[in-house]
Amino acid sequence: MSAGEDDPEDQAAGYARPPKTGQFRKGQSGNPRGRPPKIAARPELVAARYPTREALRAEAARLIAVTDASGRQTISIREAVIRSLSLAAMRGGILAQRTMLQLASDEDARFHEERRESFKFWEDYQTNARAKIEAARRAGEADVEFLPHPDDIELDPWSLEVRIPGALNEEGRATEKTAEALQDLGYEMMIYTDEDNSLPDKQGEEGKLGLYLALHLIGHFNLPPRLRRSGASYEKHIQAMSAQGTKAWGDDLERRCGAAQIPFIRWPEKSKLPTIPLSKLRIKWGDDLAVHKRPRA
Repeated sequence: MSAGEDDPEDQAAGYARPPKTGQFRKGQSGNPRGRPPKIAARPELVAARYPTREALRAEAARLIAVTDASGRQTISIREAVIRSLSLAAMRGGILAQRTMLQLASDEDARFHEERRESFKFWEDYQTNARAKIEAARRAGEADVEFLPHPDDIELDPWSLEVRIPGALNEEGRATEKTAEALQDLGYEMMIYTDEDNSLPDKQGEEGKLGLYLALHLIGHFNLPPRLRRSGASYEKHIQAMSAQGTKAWGDDLERRCGAAQIPFIRWPEKSKLPTIPLSKLRIKWGDDLAVHKRPRA
């Protein structure tokens, strides 16, 4: 029997208690080779063609919390740097002032160049489109369709601003056609039904507006100036329709109102749609919105 078998500590060995004969002696290392060297974590590479640019953009967009006279707020580092530069310039720093003015000048030049290019594009577009439309008219052909229409392009040579109030695509043109139908039907139904519209008078009588005139105005002001019609432009059409008789005119209006989903009231029914005071609609009544009475058949 070995000496270890008579040792009571060896006899008490068990789970998580190895016998003394299996332990390292005092002063002897349990890992003679030493601790393995720590492997440093390798930084992830930026998956981009221009990693420095991407890193700068990411850092510039990083949000930080700042506190100023207006309180605590969260802004990007880009904004913080600009604020810092602006404050340094306002405090009299010559270098900061030069940098700030140079950045502003460069940005103005870039913005002007972009606007100039856009203005030139739409100016050429308008000139070429009008030339093609004119050539088709001289040849007796139908007008060439353009989206946007050249007459809907408003150019300001002083500010180089371009404004296009008309349709830019087929969806916009469909919306314009709906507005045109409202404009025409609203006006005709106002005349046909002798709608009870009135202007404000000098005695303080408040003006009022009926449904059909309201529909006319909705269509009118949702159209570009090129497609807006004045009351005088309807005269010949309304006279021609009323000359056929009230019934024929009413039948035509009923069909058109049904297609446009506009309520139809046949003249001379006593029931009329209610009117709304102009003050509630905040509408300024102008000469181009003067009311015309229905010509009698």
